[in-house]
Amino acid sequence: MLRTADTPVLPVDPRILRFIGRHRVLTLAAADRAGGGLWCCNLFYAYMPASADFPDYAGGMFVFTSPETTRHAAMFTDNPNAAGSVVLESKTVGRLQGLQFQGIVRRADISSAMLAAARQAYLKRFPFAAVMLSDLWVIEVTRFKYTDNTLGFGTKLHWPSANSAAAAADREPTRA
Repeated sequence: MLRTADTPVLPVDPRILRFIGRHRVLTLAAADRAGGGLWCCNLFYAYMPASADFPDYAGGMFVFTSPETTRHAAMFTDNPNAAGSVVLESKTVGRLQGLQFQGIVRRADISSAMLAAARQAYLKRFPFAAVMLSDLWVIEVTRFKYTDNTLGFGTKLHWPSANSAAAAADREPTRA
């Protein structure tokens, strides 16, 4: 999680985590470093919440599988910054919910511990994937914006909170 040394990061709101747990597919957008190419993909995901095992990942991690040869994987290799969403569609405006997020995409095999944890999380959620498990990737979440009309029309929850995010935007981020 990118943050400044003097900006504490609060845990992700449990309502955001509950929403993530109720869904299985996210849309992820990638861009090449040159700025000329954009691409979206829909992916099944597992979510690994923040834990003592990976203390630098305060926003948790989405885990997905995708062959390294796909267009989006090639783009992530070139430019790991990504944005995505998880949505609940409804004809009733008062029931609309959606999550937007930003993060950094990495291959899960950056360490054996990360690979083992990502594999376990993904296969726990999608055991049928064991027979065809492809390259595993993780998205280190750096920002969430959750809209939930069931909490009141246009209600938005931010992580990090809007106040700490605004304060952090005024300073050069460092790796915590």
